[in-house]
Amino acid sequence: MQSFTYAGHGILAIDLNSPGSYLNWNIFTISVANLVLIAVMVVIFGAALLLPFPGRRRPALPPEEVTEPDQIPGYNAAPGDERMWTARARR
Repeated sequence: MQSFTYAGHGILAIDLNSPGSYLNWNIFTISVANLVLIAVMVVIFGAALLLPFPGRRRPALPPEEVTEPDQIPGYNAAPGDERMWTARARR
């Protein structure tokens, strides 16, 4: 009778104990795993740029009512604060 002890190790599709494979081009050296990861990220980035946003086909909402500055609470400065830069910026 054989007993197998699993200490968090499962059967892997790829042997991770072997040395990695690298590509050399002039002064650049990159592992194949990193090159595949970069390629997948570029494809996802390109797809994000080219695919339309999901909410783009919704009908346009009616415009909201424009309120006058006098109707906005806190727009008018309190007495004595008219010369402050924030009160002048609001005007």
